[in-house]
Amino acid sequence: MNDARVQDFIHEAKKSLVQEKLLKPAALQKAVKPMDAHQADNFDWRYLCAAYMLHTP
Repeated sequence: MNDARVQDFIHEAKKSLVQEKLLKPAALQKAVKPMDAHQADNFDWRYLCAAYMLHTP
């Protein structure tokens, strides 16, 4: 999650969840925190997974 492309992808995922009204707009102001995917408080990874599941047929 240190890669700028991954951080951009996560930001786009958060925007998607805000548009779906599943996430508050304030979440877009928070920077992506580089963490391991399995860490208990890694919400950015969860947002990425949720957005992927929403938009995958």
